[in-house]
Amino acid sequence: MLTLVGLAVALLFQRLRGVPDALVFAATVALSARYFGTGPSLLASALSVVAIDLTLLPPLGSIELTHPEELAYLIVFGVLVLVISGTTHSLNRAVETSEQLAARSARLLSVTTALAEAATPVDVARVVLGPGLELTEAGSGLVGVMEGRKLRVLEARRASKVLPTNISLDGDGPLSEALRRRTPVWIPSRENFRENFPAAFDRIQPDSAANAWVAFPLVHGEELVGGLTFGFAARSALGATDRTFVQLLAQSVANAIARARTFEREQTGRMHAETIARAREEVLGVVAHDLRNPLGVVGSVMQVLLELDIAQAERTKLLGTGSRAVQQMNRLIGDLLDVQRLETGHLSLETEDLTVDRVLDEAVEGMRHLARERDIHLAVLRPAQPLHVRADRLRLAQVLGNLLGNAVKFTPKGGVIELKSFNGENEVVFEVSDTGPGVSPEGQVHLFDRFWQEHRADRRGVGLGLPIAKGIVEAHHGRIWVESEPGKGSRFYFAIPTSPAQRGAEVAA
Repeated sequence: MLTLVGLAVALLFQRLRGVPDALVFAATVALSARYFGTGPSLLASALSVVAIDLTLLPPLGSIELTHPEELAYLIVFGVLVLVISGTTHSLNRAVETSEQLAARSARLLSVTTALAEAATPVDVARVVLGPGLELTEAGSGLVGVMEGRKLRVLEARRASKVLPTNISLDGDGPLSEALRRRTPVWIPSRENFRENFPAAFDRIQPDSAANAWVAFPLVHGEELVGGLTFGFAARSALGATDRTFVQLLAQSVANAIARARTFEREQTGRMHAETIARAREEVLGVVAHDLRNPLGVVGSVMQVLLELDIAQAERTKLLGTGSRAVQQMNRLIGDLLDVQRLETGHLSLETEDLTVDRVLDEAVEGMRHLARERDIHLAVLRPAQPLHVRADRLRLAQVLGNLLGNAVKFTPKGGVIELKSFNGENEVVFEVSDTGPGVSPEGQVHLFDRFWQEHRADRRGVGLGLPIAKGIVEAHHGRIWVESEPGKGSRFYFAIPTSPAQRGAEVAA
């Protein structure tokens, strides 16, 4: 169609000016190249040559390319057409590329805006593996944050068969190498991946479509804050432009993670400060409430003792009552101090090798009279073979004392309490079981919280014994837990690592 229009214009020029003008056909070729591409422009060129020879070059109405001037004319026209067509095609490609870059830059701006609004590192990772994957045209990815010498994985999309929770800087994969060197690792093909990281290559998803990868360290200032990987289906995805976009995205992710972690630390600090403030209020409440009664008892005893005509038996009874009140106050103050030491990390331990039999004997010795007074049977089941732990004797006795004391408090008259221990895997497990009322599943969640009591009206304790026991056990690198069912009693367990002497004896055996 454009060639016919060009022909009509050329004939019009010839009639008006009396001179043939073939440059009109150059315009038709240029327009074809601009709007329809290379193929149509070549067709327009061929049709233009035919039209020129038929209508403009003598003899008119026939195609004869025998005259030198005709050939020269057509060659010049052909060169001109090729220059115009090539230039127009290059301009089209440049325009198309610039439009793609503009659209991709707009998406990059959208992603960086979302990263700036992410409140936590996990939110950052979700942005990276959502819009970020679309921006980089990747099919898989992984994002993590640094914790010491390990990268904690936050989020991953089709990255490996088994998703690791942590990636060590001493690992065998491309991300570990990128983190160690603090430089990106570009992997242009599967063959390159298999050759340089064979163990990591075996961990790729079996149905993964990735054929090229990049592992990127996330550096904020001088700090290594995290790492990310992307997998691309096309090997050509690691061109100069793609690398630039990945680098820009990685820098934005590093800044976002650093900001999010700072925000988290500040939020944690505020929560910790609020927790301390609440703890102080709780301590003041406990002191005001639970010290008032024994203080009142001591004051009453002192006033009565001031009277000179009290019989000796009555005086002895009053002194006993006052002594127990003082012991109660001293125990409460000690618990409060222990809670403070645990909270600040200042609980000191004087560890030694202890036999479990000795620990059990000392724990039961102070509880037998209380159990006898309440008509409770207290039984001790000793381990079948000698067991040893390395622990602080007084603190271990305190844990067992708290557990046994609770069991005595809440086990009804005629009930049974059992204390036993047995050998676990590199640990000694202690168990205190009772036939008391048990603890509800909801209560078990808060059982080791400070000042918590399932029944607020129950004043048989202040809710510090179990939190202190938990803190002491954990200070020994142990663990504590409970199994209970309402109406069927409770079983409290805690485990302490065995002593090196016992581990050596077990290895020798």
